[in-house]
Amino acid sequence: MHPHPHMIHTTNLIPKLTLIFLMIPLVSTAVAAIQPESENKHLSVTAQTSSLAVPGQSGILILELTVDEHWHTYWPGINDTGYGLSVDIPPADSLTFGEPFFPTPTRHVSPGDILDHIYEGTFQVLVPYTVSKDAVPGSRIPVGAFINALVCNDVCIPESDGISLMLAVVNPSDRNFTRQEALDAFSAKPVMPPNADVRWDDDAAHLKLPNATHYTFFPDTNCTQPADLITQGDTESNSLTINFDRQYEDDPTTPARLSGRLRAKINNEWRDFDIDYIQPTPTEKSP
Repeated sequence: MHPHPHMIHTTNLIPKLTLIFLMIPLVSTAVAAIQPESENKHLSVTAQTSSLAVPGQSGILILELTVDEHWHTYWPGINDTGYGLSVDIPPADSLTFGEPFFPTPTRHVSPGDILDHIYEGTFQVLVPYTVSKDAVPGSRIPVGAFINALVCNDVCIPESDGISLMLAVVNPSDRNFTRQEALDAFSAKPVMPPNADVRWDDDAAHLKLPNATHYTFFPDTNCTQPADLITQGDTESNSLTINFDRQYEDDPTTPARLSGRLRAKINNEWRDFDIDYIQPTPTEKSP
């Protein structure tokens, strides 16, 4: 079953300003029942930017989320239970936000062959932004952010919260603060593998990367529903095969789609890729 689609936009936080950090309430799905939102939050969030806001230049909004010990929340992709973490940042004057980058989750198998893709502990969501060339140094831009998630332990609790802050605009000569690690992490985010061999059957996709010996696949919400992700989604093999379950689709004749995050062990080193392959139509297959 596909989770609710994630709405993710972004917001800006800037160091050297007083930021009002959001505690992010989360809704969690597990084998346990969902409980009403509690005053005792199990997910906390802080935010900062990779650099000061300079007209015409870009930066990274860093949302650092921490889930209480023994609790978890869900990545915005396909899970058997629990809907994915969502970040909604309304439009702001003089700011343009890009798509958030979520870290690769981990597999969580519960009794009854229930498979979820989860986050535990502390992790970061990175969101790129660009400051308008017309932004006036010395001005401040109001920014808001809203987060919804599901956090689970023995029970699942929906949590949601929001933050607001004022983002200061500075002259390029005033730019004396940079978090290079955030810029490096975003620039190194997963991309499509350039040398993948992808083959299709009527109900399956077969992917092979040179020198890969282990694959773990995390489908996103665009992916056709996998039929046996517990067995096929994590495999020690030189290729990855994903069968699809199309019995509940309105039109099962539409091309299947293999889309999401792929973690592959290549030459004994783990590498992450974002993949998005669509099954060729009969016309595309013919010479």
